[in-house]
Amino acid sequence: NASVDFIVDLLGLSGERVASRVERGRKEPEFVPIPIAENLGIEEVAAVQARAAEHPEFAITVSQRRLYKHGGSAAHALGYLSEATPEQIKNAGNVYGVGDWIGQKGVESAYERLLSGANGERRVIVDSHGREVAEEARLEASPGQNLFLTLDLELQGIAEEYFRDKVGSVVALDPRTGEILALVSSPSYDPNWFTRRVTSSEWSGLLENPDRPLQNRAIQNMYSPGSVIKPFLAYGALARGLVDPEARIFCPGHANFYGREF
Repeated sequence: NASVDFIVDLLGLSGERVASRVERGRKEPEFVPIPIAENLGIEEVAAVQARAAEHPEFAITVSQRRLYKHGGSAAHALGYLSEATPEQIKNAGNVYGVGDWIGQKGVESAYERLLSGANGERRVIVDSHGREVAEEARLEASPGQNLFLTLDLELQGIAEEYFRDKVGSVVALDPRTGEILALVSSPSYDPNWFTRRVTSSEWSGLLENPDRPLQNRAIQNMYSPGSVIKPFLAYGALARGLVDPEARIFCPGHANFYGREF
């Protein structure tokens, strides 16, 4: 219709995407808003407001969004927020609704309930056409709890700088406590992308990148332990008396196992 065409042209949205969102929203009561777009610029807000008489279906609201101040730093450990999918809404027992944003990946997902807080509520009066005519009551939202990680920002930065333009991962732990001080999976991505709707080109770029920036190499890939395993084996052998402390072994940098050189 004319209103959909107007918002598609104004915001440069995909007509199919807007139609899909409207269709999804029709499953909710008529007075429940259907989110169409986020992060509007001041010019776009003004344009919508200026045409409000012609297109009363649209309303501008202000909402909170997560800000990742250090961009892609520790992105795989932190995770990101994005809109709940229909499957997630169903699997959570309808704790979430259409348009709710929830933690995806990393600590955002693992501690979603702790971080999310409680939604606010507006009790409104609607007319026979389902249009809001008055607000009866309002309950403000409450913030979630704080979560403190053991990541050391300076050490994390050093590790990420080393892996700039490289593919791989690193995890640094405090040997006394097991606390994770740095966790890097490279290449990374900017979780701030997901605090708005990622464009199809951005999403396809992430998926089609041969270096797989969305993959958390620190926990999802398997790597041979390499030389970091040697001190543990040497300590074990010495503690059990299996080797002479004065023994010397020459290492040429490779070994042959089952006919294959490593």
